Amino acid sequence: MELTTRRKVINDQTIERAYHVARKVYHLELEKNLAIEHLVDNAQMNKTSARDYIYVFSKMMEGSEYKRTINQKATKFYLDGIKRDYGNNQLTVALRAVEKHVAYYEALGRGSLTSIKNLIREYQ
Repeated sequence: MELTTRRKVINDQTIERAYHVARKVYHLELEKNLAIEHLVDNAQMNKTSARDYIYVFSKMMEGSEYKRTINQKATKFYLDGIKRDYGNNQLTVALRAVEKHVAYYEALGRGSLTSIKNLIREYQ
């Protein structure tokens, strides 16, 4: 018997919803587990992706290295949102986090995040 799983596609609407929910968690307006449930129930994300998208936002806001990867489109949406909602200084902090993530990922020897590196260059 072949076991198949349906991979949930993270589309533009899902990314946007994840960003807004992650902001609420970051500002302590929404408890993380409830936010994850919301994204699973209303944005068709799986639990792991929902957790990762919330985690990445907080790390971007802190300027800290993060170890989970979100796609290039989501990274761009998050950076654009941070610039719009928090200004250029916070964007600089978020870009530092993305740079640290790229360095971490490349150190694992699993390849290069070329599209993310190109995105960083666009913002600089």
